[in-house]
Amino acid sequence: MAKGLELIGDPAAGRPTLGETVPIALFRALRLVGMKEGLDSMVGDASTLVYTSGKGVGANLGNAILAQTGKDLGKFIEAVGNQVRSLGIGIMEILQADIENGYIEIKVNECVTCSGSPNIGERVCHFESGFISGILEAFIGKTVNVLETKCNCMGEEGCVFEAKF
Repeated sequence: MAKGLELIGDPAAGRPTLGETVPIALFRALRLVGMKEGLDSMVGDASTLVYTSGKGVGANLGNAILAQTGKDLGKFIEAVGNQVRSLGIGIMEILQADIENGYIEIKVNECVTCSGSPNIGERVCHFESGFISGILEAFIGKTVNVLETKCNCMGEEGCVFEAKF
């Protein structure tokens, strides 16, 4: 298991009756109400903090996957997509990839954070942006900046992220 992820422990053993999963509504209440509003009230705009948290998680996961796949981009992307789906984060697809020019565009359908949410007029997937940045940095070995360009919370279909490096 990647460094940092050992803190997850064994949810199945720890929750023999309730199980490993929680409802999306609880996750969103913690993430979008508790965490976002709580942090915003303490530090102003918490999006950078949330992005950085996602980047750390993504780097851990990316390094673990890289250790399994090596530097084969196809295998790496396939393994990442499978892991993102199995964790219930969403269904990831590469829309465009131009590695030589430092650009990748990724779409996440059924995003755990916002799919099915109302149009609130702002993009909210800062954690996912950082998560993608960390994963890609593990493979590419360079700083990767990721920006969410489409979000369900803006009334757009799916979340789209632009990665530049």
